Amino acid sequence: MEKFATTCRQRFKEFTQKCKESVRHPTPQNIHQLRILNRRIRSIFWIIKQETNIDLPSGVQKKAALFGKELGALREIDVLIKDAAYYNLSDSKLPGKRSRKARKLQDSIEREFLPVLNRDLRKLINGAEPLPSINYKELRSTLKKALKKWPKRLPKKKEKQHQIRIDAKKTIYRMELLGAKSVQLRLLQKSLGRVHDLEVLENHFGKKKVISKDIEANLKTAYRTYQKIFKT
Repeated sequence: MEKFATTCRQRFKEFTQKCKESVRHPTPQNIHQLRILNRRIRSIFWIIKQETNIDLPSGVQKKAALFGKELGALREIDVLIKDAAYYNLSDSKLPGKRSRKARKLQDSIEREFLPVLNRDLRKLINGAEPLPSINYKELRSTLKKALKKWPKRLPKKKEKQHQIRIDAKKTIYRMELLGAKSVQLRLLQKSLGRVHDLEVLENHFGKKKVISKDIEANLKTAYRTYQKIFKT
């Protein structure tokens, strides 16, 4: 019980600090780290929901989900700018678009998310709300069983690949919180994530042979990795 409680409080503290830091300095690195911490917080919510009768405020759960989308939108622009530079592509409007989204996110953190976080999770963060004993082994088994429900082969449809990437990402963070890792699952998520980033790049700048080639290479890695996951 104490292990999980300590982890929760550490994650909430890191998350709150990074929120405040990102308001002051919404750099690409801070936004990326904040996005990771937000996923970890949502993984904690999932475990508490699975294992306890604690009634987490719906407001903070919804805010975390919406916050994740806002962070994702800004992160997508950051990756787009970075990839454009790598492939020697240019769009003078992207920095301005990035600045506007960053200001919107700063305002969202200050006015909406931090007040909800502090109000609804104060007892949990400060240790006043008792946290349960977590059956780590059983939860890890539950997550692994969920993966077995995936299609036997990686679907070719982009929509289904996108959903598998999201599911893989959620599973990775939940497994991490439970003290388990999956190298193959992380590689799958990374490969599909890279495919997504490069498709965003092509949608913005048009089809480029070198980009299409890199998309194909990452897809091949994703297909191979997906099959390895089902063999383990």
